[in-house]
Amino acid sequence: MLLIHSVISAKHFRRKSSRPVENLPASNDLERFPVVIDRVSIIYPPLIAALGGRVYHLLYEFLHSNHALEFLMASIRLAVNGRTFTVDADRQTSLLTVLRELLDLTGTKYGCGEGQCGACTVLIDGRAQRSCITNASTVTQKQITTIEGLANGDRLHPLQEAFLAEGALQCGYCTPGMIMSAAALLSRNHNPTATDIVDAMDGNICRCGTYSRIITAIQRAAKTPTASTGGTR
Repeated sequence: MLLIHSVISAKHFRRKSSRPVENLPASNDLERFPVVIDRVSIIYPPLIAALGGRVYHLLYEFLHSNHALEFLMASIRLAVNGRTFTVDADRQTSLLTVLRELLDLTGTKYGCGEGQCGACTVLIDGRAQRSCITNASTVTQKQITTIEGLANGDRLHPLQEAFLAEGALQCGYCTPGMIMSAAALLSRNHNPTATDIVDAMDGNICRCGTYSRIITAIQRAAKTPTASTGGTR
């Protein structure tokens, strides 16, 4: 079954190829080459091999053309750290990529790219969420807070101050994600036990192994009345 969205007009398939067909992948390669780009989906790749390299080549040309770029791009409106931004990005672009590459908010880190290490954690409507596996287009109606928006102007958030005071970081790469997860915890539990903290922080990995100091820092911050709130950039 071959599904091609009607937005791709027939003219794209009538174009003459500038690349020789013999340079295309062999049929057995095509069988292992699923193409899924937004609404342009080939759900049975072996059919491409059966139809021949010409069909594959025309699809390849389209997906690498300006027409495909226009088709896949979207205007995405985001509320980040109390400000509104509009960016042009692929509908499948991750929130992490938008934050770092388009909004220059580089405090949020890329770690594993699979939502398993916690380095990319941000707050979405106050809840901790992994931005590397969150499509930016799915959070357009929500409030996003990054590590840059946690402080209140020049005054650090109590969690940031506590992490510094307790030395709860070494390389610091995981720290933004740790702090954002801790902020989500303190927003719903103002006086967490060590067990509460461990449960809430499960999934945030510190490669330097400062876990005991991270727990102490969160407990210290919890004693500050403003620890359950976050500022705006």
